[in-house]
Amino acid sequence: MLKNYQIDISLQRQLEGSNIIGAKQNTIEVAEKINTLTGGLGIIFNSVTSNHVFTYGAESYYDVISSSRDTLDHQNSISIEGVSPFPAKSRYLTSALFAQDQYENDLFIIIGGLRYSHFNFSALPEMTVRNISIDEINASSSGFCGSLNVALKVVKNRLNIYGGISQGFRAPNANDLSAVGLVSNFGVEIPNSKLRSEKSINYEAGVKGNFSNVNFRVSTYYMRLYDYITREASGIEDGTNLFKKVNSAEGELSGVNFSVSVHPFYNFTINSAASYTIGNNLSEGEPLSKIPPFRGGLSFDYNYSDYWLNSTVEFSFSQKRISSNDKADSRIGNTGTPGYTVWDVRGGFRFSEWGSMVLGVENILNQLYKVHGSGIYSTGRSFIVSLNIDFK
Repeated sequence: MLKNYQIDISLQRQLEGSNIIGAKQNTIEVAEKINTLTGGLGIIFNSVTSNHVFTYGAESYYDVISSSRDTLDHQNSISIEGVSPFPAKSRYLTSALFAQDQYENDLFIIIGGLRYSHFNFSALPEMTVRNISIDEINASSSGFCGSLNVALKVVKNRLNIYGGISQGFRAPNANDLSAVGLVSNFGVEIPNSKLRSEKSINYEAGVKGNFSNVNFRVSTYYMRLYDYITREASGIEDGTNLFKKVNSAEGELSGVNFSVSVHPFYNFTINSAASYTIGNNLSEGEPLSKIPPFRGGLSFDYNYSDYWLNSTVEFSFSQKRISSNDKADSRIGNTGTPGYTVWDVRGGFRFSEWGSMVLGVENILNQLYKVHGSGIYSTGRSFIVSLNIDFK
């Protein structure tokens, strides 16, 4: 029996940009802009019976991408047009059909799903980089994914044990398919329209508890990756090394996630979470790239009438288990990423029905740190004062 349906129509525009000035050549600036216009259409139906909730529908998104990269010589007032991050007339279409059934009784919950995905990317680079001609790009791929998850109600509404298996499907994105340009000083990257989608099979199991003063969740997972996309050398032309993205690797990911929320007494809550992931490139016999280290956090929250106070500590161990690509990446390097501990304190109060104020100090210890894989250091010690006005 059809209970309800929902139709979503969207039109979004996203503008991204960066301006980079080198430390050695501080008169040279590289300005990059990316403009993405996305149209979307989706419809979802829900049918409900005594023990089943059946959800099914379709969705489609169409991206129109334009970009530019210019080198500005401020000393000589010269602007040179460079190779754009994305080729001209870049278009990306993704579509999907999906269905999911949830069955529930007093003992367990079973959720099964099936999804069909299709994508198509096209572009007309019509460009030359170091005498290497780049022509039309047209790539498409499709595939089915299924999932099955079961939860056993050990204590009804209090304690569940769950597990599941699912397939993954990641289509090559626009950057995978159309990246064109120099690879540092080593050569030129050219597109590969024959890239296949990355596939995976995932296993997960865990325990979830919900009691009067304690809520917790512990889970573990294992993922096997197939047709993993990597950049490899593909030959030499006119003395220039050529590189392209290929489906060349198999890998695995495994990890543990933990979260707990404790309410020791009225208006006071302690929250904590931690996660650990390990990844291996089975084809190359080395770690996968950009895998985060062991990390987590601890927060204390106190609420009383119109006042609240929050203190948070976030930590990350150092990550020295890195791949050869990580070592060649200037954002990581041979030594990996150092660990860090960051302490924030925030508080606020509502002074009327229409207004509230928030005060805070972030990174109190003024730690110099960055997230693993990021090339930008996070903000040092900072002070926050904000006034919120509610218009009703």
